[in-house]
Amino acid sequence: MPEFEVEEQGPAEAMKNSFVACLKNVVPFLLYSVVLLLLSFVASILFGLGWLVLGPVLAASLYTSYRDIFFD
Repeated sequence: MPEFEVEEQGPAEAMKNSFVACLKNVVPFLLYSVVLLLLSFVASILFGLGWLVLGPVLAASLYTSYRDIFFD
């Protein structure tokens, strides 16, 4: 696993960079939100047991999207 240089940012600059990243990826972000809404509804049907599967999948997908947006 490669090591990445951590850039020190203040809270305002980090929020600005996050907002710019969301604006650059607004269509995929919207599609991801709609799919997540549908999957969370389905996961909640059987007393929330579907979240045992959806939770880790959601965590992995958020991590990979973060890596894809913020690292080259």
